[in-house]
Amino acid sequence: MTQIRQAQATSTADQAEFQASLLRQQNDLLYKNLPSSILGTLAVAVSAAAFFWQTVQQQHLIVWLAAVIGVGLSRTLILWSYRTQPASPSAKQWHRLYILGSWLSALAWGSAALLIFPDNSPVHQILLGFMLTGVTVVGLSSQIASLTSATGFLLITLTPMSLRFLSDWQQSFIPGLLLLLMILILAHLTRNMNRTILQNFTLHLQSMLREQSLR
Repeated sequence: MTQIRQAQATSTADQAEFQASLLRQQNDLLYKNLPSSILGTLAVAVSAAAFFWQTVQQQHLIVWLAAVIGVGLSRTLILWSYRTQPASPSAKQWHRLYILGSWLSALAWGSAALLIFPDNSPVHQILLGFMLTGVTVVGLSSQIASLTSATGFLLITLTPMSLRFLSDWQQSFIPGLLLLLMILILAHLTRNMNRTILQNFTLHLQSMLREQSLR
């Protein structure tokens, strides 16, 4: 009985170590892609502010831009901390910090549907929708290793814009439906791509463990 318990404890410990190694690989990929994501986000935000400057209330635009830049700087500090001391805190904590930063970034972008929505210009409304969709697609590609982070980013960024479109039955209801359909498609693709990445990580770790056991 003692030997059985010891074997079970060993198996549980091995499984926990395997999951921790898998999470560390996810973190490495997420934080590796973070610099380009931050720079791209800031570039698009500044360009959008210049483009919508004469179309929406400038005070709202400044608040929105400040929020996007503030989140970007916060994520930069998290990235610097990860690169300088990746072993502390734990892999789970680094993963949670990444998700938090991602969702805050999504919240800043999603707030565009409230703060800088051009009420009197249907053309600019459509352009804003295209911009948010583009930001979402690029953001998903950089954080596909975390299904929680990617799905949250998708929903928080695009749902407010979709609802804003759907609320106007006369002018923008159809774009709202299309954007809602886009959300569903992206959610499906995100899940499939995440599953593929995790399978690749798992096979890689299993291969490494087999090589170590043969030595």
